[in-house]
Amino acid sequence: NDAEISEVKKDVIEDISQMIIGHLIENGMTKAICGDLEKHAYSVNDSISDPNIRNMNIFSAV
Repeated sequence: NDAEISEVKKDVIEDISQMIIGHLIENGMTKAICGDLEKHAYSVNDSISDPNIRNMNIFSAV
């Protein structure tokens, strides 16, 4: 990867992350108020009522 391609990839990843965060916010699935996708993942996880699912590794479904 040269610098230009790396920059394009970074921008694409950031755009996708922002779209996911926007979807989570629009659907009331997160209470986080930042642009950090990981913090939103933990916010979503905090709202899971089933302890067996909630206590799974945050990246289990990845």
